[in-house]
Formats: sequence, structure tokens, C-alpha cells
Amino acid sequence: MKNILFIFFSFLFYFSPLLWKGGGGEAFATHERAGEITYKCLGGYTYQISITTYTKGTSKDADRCSLEVNLGDDTSHYVVCRSNYESGDPTSDPWGASCNTTSCATHHMGEWTIGNPTLESLDIKKNIYTIIHTYPGPNTYIISMTDPNRNDNIVNVGTGVVFSIQDTLNISPFITCNNSPMLMNPPVDKACVGQCFIHNPGAVDQDGDSLAYHLGTCFNDVGHPIPGYKIPTGVSLNPVTGDFIWCSPQNLGSSSSFPYEYNFAIDIQEWRKVGGEYILIGTVRRDMQVTVYNCNNRPPIISNVQDTCVVANTALTFTVTAQDQGSNDIQSFIATGGPFNTTPAATFTANVPSPKNLATGLFSWTPNCLQVRKNPYLVILKATDDGAPDIFNPVLLSDYKTFFITVIAPAPKNLTAVPKCTDMLLRWDTALCNNHTGNMLFKYEIYRKDSCDTLKHSYCETGVPANWGYTRIASVPYNVTSYTDNNGGNGLTHGVNYSYRVVALYYDGSESYCSAPVCNHLVRDVPILTNVDVVSTGVLNGQINVKWVKPLADPSDYDTLPPSNHGPYRFELMRVQGFSPPNPPAIQTFTSTYFSTLNTTSYLDAGLNTLNNPYTYRVDFYDTSNTNCPAQNASSVFVSCHTGESRKIQLTWQANVPWTNYRYDVFKKNSVTSNWDSLTTTALQTFTDTGLVNGRSYCYKVRSTGSYSDTTLPHPLINWSEERCCAPQDLVPPCANTLAVDSSCELSRNILTWTNPNKLCSDDALYYILYYTTIQDGDYSVLDTIPDILTLSFLHDSLTSIAGCYAVTSVDSFGNQSAYSNIVCVDNCPFYQLPNVFTPNDDGKNDKYTPLHPYKYVKDIDIKIYDRWGVLVFHTSNPEILWDGKSEQSKMPCNDGVYYYVCIVNDIRLKGIVPHVLKGNIHLLNHE
Repeated sequence: MKNILFIFFSFLFYFSPLLWKGGGGEAFATHERAGEITYKCLGGYTYQISITTYTKGTSKDADRCSLEVNLGDDTSHYVVCRSNYESGDPTSDPWGASCNTTSCATHHMGEWTIGNPTLESLDIKKNIYTIIHTYPGPNTYIISMTDPNRNDNIVNVGTGVVFSIQDTLNISPFITCNNSPMLMNPPVDKACVGQCFIHNPGAVDQDGDSLAYHLGTCFNDVGHPIPGYKIPTGVSLNPVTGDFIWCSPQNLGSSSSFPYEYNFAIDIQEWRKVGGEYILIGTVRRDMQVTVYNCNNRPPIISNVQDTCVVANTALTFTVTAQDQGSNDIQSFIATGGPFNTTPAATFTANVPSPKNLATGLFSWTPNCLQVRKNPYLVILKATDDGAPDIFNPVLLSDYKTFFITVIAPAPKNLTAVPKCTDMLLRWDTALCNNHTGNMLFKYEIYRKDSCDTLKHSYCETGVPANWGYTRIASVPYNVTSYTDNNGGNGLTHGVNYSYRVVALYYDGSESYCSAPVCNHLVRDVPILTNVDVVSTGVLNGQINVKWVKPLADPSDYDTLPPSNHGPYRFELMRVQGFSPPNPPAIQTFTSTYFSTLNTTSYLDAGLNTLNNPYTYRVDFYDTSNTNCPAQNASSVFVSCHTGESRKIQLTWQANVPWTNYRYDVFKKNSVTSNWDSLTTTALQTFTDTGLVNGRSYCYKVRSTGSYSDTTLPHPLINWSEERCCAPQDLVPPCANTLAVDSSCELSRNILTWTNPNKLCSDDALYYILYYTTIQDGDYSVLDTIPDILTLSFLHDSLTSIAGCYAVTSVDSFGNQSAYSNIVCVDNCPFYQLPNVFTPNDDGKNDKYTPLHPYKYVKDIDIKIYDRWGVLVFHTSNPEILWDGKSEQSKMPCNDGVYYYVCIVNDIRLKGIVPHVLKGNIHLLNHE
């Protein structure tokens, strides 16, 4: 008995807070208003987990000194002690060290939210419960807390509802130790009927992960939405900034008394880029409460602040204002967000003069290199008024403004480009933000374009903008600050100005500003080709005029160089058929004792097959040392014809040259005047001439216009292609027809109909070919040719079998045949029945046993007729049967009586011969 009483009183003692609401006797639904769970990684699989709840202050006798928390692993529930106290001093609380020993209700745990103007008059206490836990290993864990005592009379939740919050923690070997976002603004706020309400949770992610915000459903158990929960009309949540907006609050409940309360769930997702893709690594669910009053107050308005950027180690300073819409005073003007949780931290100094309806705030931040990251920092500004004119029950309203600040690494400095032969040696200083911890420097990326520029990026534009015309040519590790550009082993081109820029890239993918450009060109110590011009076209007598520019004397005249590098000097002209680089031996050598008299800079190359081949040239320069830098190759412009479409010729041309061809003029020979008429001008290397006559020859040639980016070289550079003659021919077949069939078993015929391709995709189809096979999947043979393209049907009749498959094709004027149409198939309707009475009495009627006529689509049969003792009296394979009533053994008439048959009928079907069996009896009557 004593044990029973002890258990009973222990039950009352432990659960008395749950059965108490203020001073009344109403059970449950006492105090939980809002809350969230957050966690901090302490290293490895160990996390500090904090449960923060906001409770009804007047229900303080139901305060908890501990909560049960499900940590999501197999360790089940943990009892977590409170870590904050009303006095603010844990040592002054008698239950601080042993929170589970007895009830702590009378000690009024938790913090009054005094000093926070939003919460001061909302009857709210803040409670924090903290535990350190080590998880067994990588996995996804659901951390949750469930309390049966959500506060009562919530309009969109109901009465007597459980309070539940949860987080998702993803521990993965592929991501570094992750911390949940910290929520800087409390999840309790005020609104007035008819006024737009705005709130922001103030989420700060110290890892720099991307945050996404979503409206959720309030839970009454782990993962279980509250039945009947609804989100009022006009509620929205910005998925990027987290701004919760409700325009305008109204009473959806059954009571007209104010104030009334709503609860909302906000899911804050963490996304991190891993292996080039963003993955979800965690979710914090906040359960938020908004208390709506019937008041005349209007919230203040904060001036707009644009998203901005700041370079690491430089100051960002600006002023923002907040003004009340009425005569109220601004009570507080604060800022929260990522910049305030870093080192060095941002500052926000509010100035609220008198009168206080206009406040100013000075934001200042000088981030260092450790704050460089790809994702911007979110800043939340919050201005709160004093709640007037409701002096005795002021309702303090707030306005929020959010904006992003991106911290950018400075550009690499002192980029230089020094030419050497056909290479360019690049050097630059180590990046100013060369972090060895956190978001470390990963590599440098090198960009190049074939001209000089002075372009400048916009203030928040990192990397090299795509529209600047640069190409990323290489990347080098973070500890390398030089690169030799040899154009992938092909060498750079003489006569071209090259611009370079370098960008520092960090581990999270963030880019620095691009460096200032450096522009340079190779030393002109080699001959530079300017023309490979086809003068005449022929198989044996074609000619190409080749021109080049001499090297520049160095330093002033090659003839003044040391004797070891004196003349004789020579140019060696090399040629190869096609577009490949030419190799020795030279086709022509030009020699002079002095560089000043080496003035041959052109050569007319004759006896070529310019009709069928392009040619590529190179000019090398030598002195007595027989050493030189490689010179560039240049080819002729070579035109090709593509004549496979009716009344069209497509021209394409190719040229492999070191300069840039920016214009092509296409000419066609006039068949009447023999002049070359200009057809078009294009920057492309293709042109299609239309409206031609098939089979008639047309002649074309192309003139290219180009230049080097080095304007000291001759320009423009004009070069002609060979003359190319070709005739259009139609190699494109008509499109496939669409075929249909109408069959009739009774009439033994099939009617085919099809479409005319000239009305769909072509205009020169002349006739049709019909194809036919008697069995499915059989070989098709020509059934008929329909010579008139306007005939769109065919009657296939007088058939012993209508079973078969059909196809049709179209043939055009050049003999091009279309693909098969769709295949259409028809099957027979076999008919074969046997009578059950037979009178072979020689009266000329019914003297032969035959099937009912007409029978159809039967190849043959196998019938056996038996007497009543099972003796075979007749058999045949003839479908007509023609039994005369006599026994085939005795040749004598069979006695009257009932005879039995088994008949295998071989039907003619689309699949081939298909047997089926008939069984029945025959009444033989000789004397009737």
C-alpha cells in the first residue's frame, strides 16, 4: 500500500506542471508558444544541440527545468536541462545542477524578454535547453522535441494541441562539419488588423551555406501535421531572403475578441555545393507565433537598401533611415545578420533624435580575407515603434528590410606578359587573399583574347565577364604565379595582339575580381604571311600568289648584329597540299648577303591543281646560325559544293590562316555576260544559293577580307578562293506517305488510300509504287505502279484471300524513292461450316455431303467420318468433301444412322495457315 501511495504522489508531483494553467484548473494547453532547434558542430560527430522555446509568462508555474529530446539515433530520448535562468546566474538557481530531481515550477525558470521591445508586453519567456551529443557515424538524423502543452486558442491550430519542433541533421563524409543557421530574431511578433505584417527570422549561417525558406505545416507530433491546420490568405514567404509577409491579418476564428494568435511553420534549408551540385545538408523548422490586435497603429518604414559588394580589407559604410508613418516614435532600430557574427564584425549605430519618428542608422563593416565567400551575407534591418496611440496597451509594430553583401577577393596584381619566340611568359603577384584556413585559395585561372582592351568590370562583377570575348586557357595551383602560354603546343601567332587576365579562385567557387589586362605581341623576328591568293583555277595550271612581310630589324638593323649572326640571309618558302603544316624541303629559296637587300616578299606559285586542292605555305627566315623561331602557316581559301537538295547549292569554305578573316564576299559567274556578280556578304563560312535549275552548272568564288590585330601590318588582307562550278541535283526523296486500307470479307477486296507528298514536303513526286505481301512479316513485292501522282487510291479485288500487308512509296523526277509508308495489314474472315443431315438416295438432291456454300479462305481440310462403333468410313483433304454415303472400305452404302466427324480446317490467315478443329455428327438417311 505504501508503494502504491508513493507512486501516486510521485505522479502528481512530477506531472503537476502539466495539469496547471495559471491559477485555474484547465488541463493541458498551458504555455508553449513558439520555438526551434539549432545545433553546432564541435568536431567529428559531436554536436551541441540547443532547444529554444518561447512560453506563456503567466503560465510560469508550468515552466520546465528539463525537456525530453529525441536525438534521432538509437539512443532514444535524452532529458535535457535548461541552460538559462530568470536571474541570469545559473549558480543562483537551486536546480541548476540537478534539473531532473524534482519539479522546478515554483522557481520560475527561464528569462523574461525584458529589454526586447517586441516581446516585452507579450507575456513571453525564453527558455534554452542544451545538450552535447556524439552520433555513431554518418547518417541523416531527425532531432525533435514534443510537448503536450501548446498554448490554447490559436486560431489556425485549435485547442488542446501538442507542440512539436524538429531539425534534420545530415552527417556525411562528403561534407565538412556543418552548423545549423542561428535565428537571431525571436519567433514571436505582433500585428494589427488591416496592416501588412512583415517578419524575418534573421537566419545566419556561419558556414556560408545557401539558405532557402519554405512555408511548412505546424506539427503536433514528429512529422505529423496538425489536422485542420491552415495558412491564412495573404501569407507569403520570400524563399531567398526569408521575409514573412502577411497582408493583411484578419480574424478567422469563431471569437471576435482581441487579441488572437496564429502559428506558422518556417522551414530553413541549408544547401551546399558538393562535386559541382548543390545538395540539401540540413533543415531547421521554426514554429512561430503572431499575435494580432485590433489597433490603429501602422508600422514604420525603412528606406530601401540595395544589394551590394565590398572588397576584402576595404570599408563599406552607408546610412539608412527609418520613419514612422504616423506620429509614433521609433523605439528601436537594429540590424542583424551574417556580418555581425564574423570577426571583424559589422556595426550598426542607430541615432534616434527628438522628435523620434525619424531614425538613422550607420552601417559599417571592413571584412577581411576570411570573409570572402561565394554566397552573400544577409543583413536584416528592423525598426520598431513605441506602440502609440494605444498608450495603455501599446502594440509595437516593426518593419524589416533585407539586403545582401558579397565579400569579394581583390584582383591579382602586377600581371606581366613577356614574349619569347612563339610563347608568352605570364607572371603575377600572389593573391592578397591567400587564405590558409577557411575558404582557402584554390587556384588561378588564366584568360586570353586576341586583341587589346581596357574594359572594366562593374562593382559586383567577379571573374572575367563572358561578353568580353576572353577564353579561359589554363589554370594553375594556388602556389604557382606564372604560366607560359604556347597555345596548347601550337605556338602563338606573330602579328596578333594578346590580352591576358588572371582570376583567383577559392575552394567554395568564389572568384576574385579579374586582374587588370596586360596586352603584348610576339617579337616580329620572323616573316609574316599576308596573302595566299588563288590567281587562277586549274588542274595542272593553277596559280597562287604568296606574299609576306619581312622581320623587323633588331635592334635597328640585322646587318649590325655580331658576325656570328651575319648574312647571308635567306627566306625559305615551303608548301604542302591541304591544310597540314608544310615541311622541308623548300619549294623556293631567296638569299641575300645583307638583310637590307633581302627584299623578295612575294612568289607566284604555278603549275598547281587549285581546282581540287587547297595549299598551305610557310616562310622561314635564317641567318648564318641557321636558327629561327617557327613562323606561321597560311592556306588558300578552298570552296566546296554540296548539291544534294533540289534547286539548291550550298557553298562552304575553309581557310587556315594566322590573321582574322572577318568578311567573305560570294560571287557567281553570270552565264550571259561571263562577269562575276556579287551574291552576298557574310561573316560565316557558308552560303546557300536557291532558285536554281537542277542539272545546270553554276560557278562561284569567294573573296576573304581580314587583318592582323597588329595595325602596323598591311591591312586589309584580300585573298580569293578557287573557282568552283557545280550543278544542283535532287538527292532528297519525297517524304513518306500515309496509307490506309478499307477491307471487305464479303466482297473479297481491299481498297487502299494514301496521301500526296507534294502537298506536304516536296513538289516533284511523279508516281507511286505499291508493295504487297500475303503474310505478316513476309517479303514485299511490287503489287502495282500508279503513274498519276493525283491518283490516291487502288482497288485490290477478285481475291481468293484478302489477308496481306501493304506499303506505298513515292518517286520523284530524279528517281529518289521515299521511305515506306506506314504498313497496313488485313486479315481474312474464314468461313467453313458442315451440315448435320445427309440423304444420299440418288434423287439428285443432297446426294453428296459438302460444306455449306460458299465457304471462304480455306486452303484444305483433313476430315475423318466414323460410325457409331468408331470405324472409319470416310476421309478426305478436299474442302468440298463430296462423300457419297458409302464406306470407303466396302464400297457399299452405309446404313442409316448417326455418324461422327473430326475435321481439321486449315484457314488462310495473315499469319499463314492456321488450323482449327470442327467436331460434330451427321444424320445419314438413305431412304428419305
